[in-house]
Amino acid sequence: RRPRPGQTKTCATCSRTCAACSIPISKSPARPSASPPTRLGWSIINLEIENIRSAWRWALGEGLVELIGRAADSLFYFYETRGWFQEGAELFATAAGRIADIDSQPPRYETRIALGKLLAYQGWCAFQVGRQAEARELLEQSLAILRSLGAQAELVIPLNYLAAAAYYSGD
Repeated sequence: RRPRPGQTKTCATCSRTCAACSIPISKSPARPSASPPTRLGWSIINLEIENIRSAWRWALGEGLVELIGRAADSLFYFYETRGWFQEGAELFATAAGRIADIDSQPPRYETRIALGKLLAYQGWCAFQVGRQAEARELLEQSLAILRSLGAQAELVIPLNYLAAAAYYSGD
């Protein structure tokens, strides 16, 4: 059972009392192949968004790369569905910066995957708030990282948003 707002429970991942249990986790590494969330799922996230934001910040602070990488998918699609692109751009920029710091000591596959996805999500949010040049740069960075890893499933994310950005920009 999920904790009520303001409550915490013992985390199965770290065996401590933490907020990370509130972060929504996508069942698939690449959202396009996953089934769409239900209305109930979006409603729960909407009700728990403050706990989720808190858990997200906590997981970033703790450097829980794999958790952030998995949770990023659900959180991005929630923000996209709600049209919260400005907040999404800021949230994913902060996360990408933190993950990039972690990635430098030494780089790991999971860290690079998470960084690639975060940059793509940041890029699409930036595009939606009118920062097209920045968006394309972020999406290209994401694409380069994910291609270098041979992460075929995750490549769908930047490729899809680069194509959409080109289409909407008239390119």
